[in-house]
Amino acid sequence: MNPALRVEVADTCGHTAVLTLTGELDLYTAETLYNSVADVLDHQRTVILELTGVTFSDSSGFNILLRLRRRAQDRHADLVLAAPPPHLVAVAFVLDGGPCEVGVESTIVDATGDALSVLRPGGVTREDLEEVLGCALAVPSTSRVRVPGQHPSHYAPRARVVLVEPEKVVAEAELAQELGHQVGVLLPPSFADTAVKVHAGVALPASMATYARGLYAFLRELDQRGCDLIVASLPVEEGLGLAIANRLRRAAGPPPT
Repeated sequence: MNPALRVEVADTCGHTAVLTLTGELDLYTAETLYNSVADVLDHQRTVILELTGVTFSDSSGFNILLRLRRRAQDRHADLVLAAPPPHLVAVAFVLDGGPCEVGVESTIVDATGDALSVLRPGGVTREDLEEVLGCALAVPSTSRVRVPGQHPSHYAPRARVVLVEPEKVVAEAELAQELGHQVGVLLPPSFADTAVKVHAGVALPASMATYARGLYAFLRELDQRGCDLIVASLPVEEGLGLAIANRLRRAAGPPPT
């Protein structure tokens, strides 16, 4: 059981089970919640999640609740959320506005200290901010301020992501394929026309704006094509390249434990 989230069966009566959740719903605890509740859903007609003890939830937590709802529907069962705290009630529904124009999420700036810093690079680039603000902005690797996207393995697809130097992408991808992996590769523009002996490949666009817009779609495509390993490289970390590199590093981070 993940120490950041505790899931306990509080009561079982007939075909109904009550589970109490205590702790945080985030990337690290999402699979713990899913596995615990899914196992009960497979044996009960109604599962009630008592949420009073949930102190925090990010988008990963919301996503797992939606997955559990779909699982319940597939099994003709009911999933009931009881006593959800305000931070869970606040999101009643999500509107789908179609494909994102930017792709990478918003830029987050820390203004709580003596100097401004970028906690999460995003669609508004550091260079744009520095031009407007008239001062240099640091981009620290860690922060005491809790913001979205700070987990080491945030943004990760199901396949494991390995980062190598751009000139080594093809060789490393083909080697991993020879070793038995189903390899997906994100090919830098300079290798776009190169024939690579791997399971699946995506030729990356030369435009950083187009790359940023399609980054998550590229990773999910390789997931959907059955890859268990994705070989990629970091772009030059300027402009939108800084945000793309940030997302790729976290996609290649250690898996939740």
